[in-house]
Amino acid sequence: SNNVVGTLNVVAAAAACGAARFVLISTDKAVSPSSIMGASKRMAEMIVRDAAERLHLSYAVVRFGNVLGSRGSVVPRFKEQIERGGPITITHPEMTRFFMTIPEAVHLVIQAGGLSRQGELFVLKMGTPVRITDLAEDLHGSEAGVEVEAVRDIVTQEVAAFLTARRQASVTPSKPAKVVPKIL
Repeated sequence: SNNVVGTLNVVAAAAACGAARFVLISTDKAVSPSSIMGASKRMAEMIVRDAAERLHLSYAVVRFGNVLGSRGSVVPRFKEQIERGGPITITHPEMTRFFMTIPEAVHLVIQAGGLSRQGELFVLKMGTPVRITDLAEDLHGSEAGVEVEAVRDIVTQEVAAFLTARRQASVTPSKPAKVVPKIL
């Protein structure tokens, strides 16, 4: 609820004080949400894009993959698990993620703020996703140190119903994502 209610509050405050630009940082998990985090970020995206359309404001959304070296990155968590003696735990053996550096993430936010006209979704062209199992094995040094947790469906029925209804309603047509060339 933090992603949804927090976004509602920040968007309302930005609009109330006349903010000319607003950029929401989202996640690649919002594409086809299979977790509460992905679903709540998807809803946050909808809130920002809807406000931009209704209020005619330069609000935008940027979607990131895993930002290496950031607090939310999977790499530090894996390293902590290794330091404690392992194993590295992952939720699904076929899970993949896109990775970017902090400078790439910063550049994308700045570009989105400058290029946004009204509710665009910006995605960094990131190439091929990395299998999390491969990353974990590379960090740990052996396949034996990687453990798969039970795969669980953590999207509630209410969230799934909301997303399904939103897709079917098509009240506000979604604009296509703008792909920003990878920096480097």
